[in-house]
Amino acid sequence: MKILLIVPINFENKLTEKKVFDRLSEHLEAVKDSRTQIDLISLPEGATPSIECRSDRRNNEAYVVAAALDAEQRGYDGVFVSDMDMCGVDQSRKVLKIPIVGGFRPCVNSAILLAGKFSIITMVEGVVEMQRGHVTDFGLVERFASIRVVDIPVCDLIDDPLKSIPVLVTAARQAVYEDGAESIIFGCTGFINVASQVQQELYKMGIDVPVIDPNRTAVNCLEGLIKNNISQSREFYRREEPSLTF
Repeated sequence: MKILLIVPINFENKLTEKKVFDRLSEHLEAVKDSRTQIDLISLPEGATPSIECRSDRRNNEAYVVAAALDAEQRGYDGVFVSDMDMCGVDQSRKVLKIPIVGGFRPCVNSAILLAGKFSIITMVEGVVEMQRGHVTDFGLVERFASIRVVDIPVCDLIDDPLKSIPVLVTAARQAVYEDGAESIIFGCTGFINVASQVQQELYKMGIDVPVIDPNRTAVNCLEGLIKNNISQSREFYRREEPSLTF
């Protein structure tokens, strides 16, 4: 299988891009099928360096659709957009035959598979409205416990996501004890390689809940779709001709 992973931002510094790509590749290597090839790209100049509000997402969507179309033409079997707010995913599903997933739905589907209510631990206030919108749009209101913000900008996660673990543990503990959460997902795919450690720290406190890793869960979900020859529904995502505006 060949999967294209799109990080839907523009890295203004190529050394930073390589750092993130290397971190993601190593993180996914442990869980992907040994026969799966994952290639990583980011977006070109014109895309924003982060997605922390609706305008960032709107700006970057056309770039994601263009990259996804190019991936299909080059023979990729599926596309993963490493973003919890699903930048360009629904737009791409209208023009692609191959499956494309973002981070949110694989994560939340895993969370509610394993528990009743879930909470989102997210990075900044600017994304709260978008992620609450997902909860409503996907019919998850009755399974939703809360969303908690840890005030960590994306640029800080790029520098070192492991520094976020203490505040994530605190927020997750509060979500369980105060909000009734029974599973935890993150509101940003920049939280790389922290889910298992957060889960372990919670377990030490007597809190035994699943903490869902966004990148690993999405890639494994996409592999399953590809293996089973399943892609987006044409009854829901009606076929459209690409219309790209930058």
